Amino acid sequence: MDTCGADRERIAQAIQLYFDGMHYRDLIRLRKAFHPPACLFGYRRQQCLHVPVEDWLRIVESRPVPASNGEPHDMRIMSTDISGCVATAKVAYLYQGLRFVEHLTLLRTTDAEWVIVNKACQCESQE
Repeated sequence: MDTCGADRERIAQAIQLYFDGMHYRDLIRLRKAFHPPACLFGYRRQQCLHVPVEDWLRIVESRPVPASNGEPHDMRIMSTDISGCVATAKVAYLYQGLRFVEHLTLLRTTDAEWVIVNKACQCESQE
């Protein structure tokens, strides 16, 4: 497999860890998907938020488990762009009855794995 193809596959794996971590409220998967000092940005109730990943994980941990509530695993990668050791991905997903569109920034680590270092999100609509 060419390098770009291998990178796309590893990026998809990192994002799948994120998706599964959210759907099953699995903090182990989420911590594996995100770089420890990652930051999250977004809007909630028209207020811009900036949250360190560990603070966000505590929020996720306090919420109901979507898989246990019968919410469908409706999460997909819309696009990916790779520039050497840096990539961006646009993703869309359903979480707690809300539809989100996010832009993720990922970095390739020294062991050729990819991790999310930044996410910026926007809630698009309610179900």
